[in-house]
Amino acid sequence: MRTTSRLRASSALWAAPLALGLPLYYYYLGPGMPPSGNHGYAPTLTSYPLAFTYPFAYAVASALAAWESGRLRREGVWALAPARSRYRVAAHALAPVVGLAWLMMILPVATSLAAAGVWPTLASLAPLPVGMAVCCAQAALGFSVGLRLPRIVVAPLLAAGVWALVAFSRATTPFWLRHISGQPAERLMFGEEFTFRGLVPHVLFTAAIAVGVALLWLPVRALALRVAVVVTAAAVALSGTLGGYLMVRDWGHNPPLATGRAPMTCAGTGPKVCVPSVVDDELPAVREDVLAVLADLRAAGVDEHPELVTDSLNEGRYIEHSTGEIWHASLTRGHDAGTLRYLLVGSVVRYDCDRVDLATARALNLWTATVVGEGERYRRAVKAEPYPFEGQAQVETEVAEVLEQPKDRQAAWFHRNLADACGTVR
Repeated sequence: MRTTSRLRASSALWAAPLALGLPLYYYYLGPGMPPSGNHGYAPTLTSYPLAFTYPFAYAVASALAAWESGRLRREGVWALAPARSRYRVAAHALAPVVGLAWLMMILPVATSLAAAGVWPTLASLAPLPVGMAVCCAQAALGFSVGLRLPRIVVAPLLAAGVWALVAFSRATTPFWLRHISGQPAERLMFGEEFTFRGLVPHVLFTAAIAVGVALLWLPVRALALRVAVVVTAAAVALSGTLGGYLMVRDWGHNPPLATGRAPMTCAGTGPKVCVPSVVDDELPAVREDVLAVLADLRAAGVDEHPELVTDSLNEGRYIEHSTGEIWHASLTRGHDAGTLRYLLVGSVVRYDCDRVDLATARALNLWTATVVGEGERYRRAVKAEPYPFEGQAQVETEVAEVLEQPKDRQAAWFHRNLADACGTVR
């Protein structure tokens, strides 16, 4: 049968309008469109539409594959083996189905990249072949089901069941379910990329079951061979599913992600200030604010000498803590919002513990914010808190008294409270 004839006879043709419309609907009218502040970062642009397309693509692949195998069984084509290879018959029937499922994933990704005017990178396209491989596996599984059960029944059940299992895997516990579902559902932030280790379990789990099931298509009649095929199929399915589970069983909510992947541009020394290259036009102004904050601190007796001040925008969701040598702060966002000097307070006031005395921390923050010219901004932030701190009046009084003292005594107060904050937790 010619390719065009095979396509016209396939259920993929009449299902295409709805199948291709769903991902576009989620992109334009749902949550599939990347956020406006994506800075043209390709992995973000591709991960957003894909996160909502995977379940639909798998459901379409599985349901239509069951419909096609049911047609082959009804027309007696499947029974022609061994005159024809069953795998060749299946491949011809599934090619349009798998192609449609692939288009469902490619279309919103291409739309997202084109809308932003960004060329894809290899890392940004990494989750796409994962989905394409799982589409093949889901098609094989659906095809097998359609060979045994009435297609009019199993096709809609597979469509709803596969979609629900994949779509809701990221909202259920235990967490390992979401890491083997075939849906790398994390929408990447700036600077993040999926890792090979985080993507492999999605393919391994479903593909192992599909390969095991496909082995059962072999038209063997001898009992010994039949037993050997069944044992081999079970071993393949079990090894892949168990291997995928063992890889992800200890993972938390998020899979392993690589961070700091966006190119950075740096300027100056003592400190060197770095921002993402896509916003390097802001670097001179950002470094000027950093130097001004350091100068204000020195004038107040606090001598900070970071070697590097880097933009935490490139760190995605895993923002690193500042140290004396390296400061991590939202330089770009702070500069755009006019709050950069205020945000740097968090890099100045650093603790060696996770829990600190609240009153001490508020006093240190207020003093530091006042020294760098952001005292009023800090007070506005305090007033906007939903649950007011009862000791804020005492904090204001203490800081006002400290600010009236000579700078050497202010610096001594700052360092003493910074050292004692962890030991005075109440």
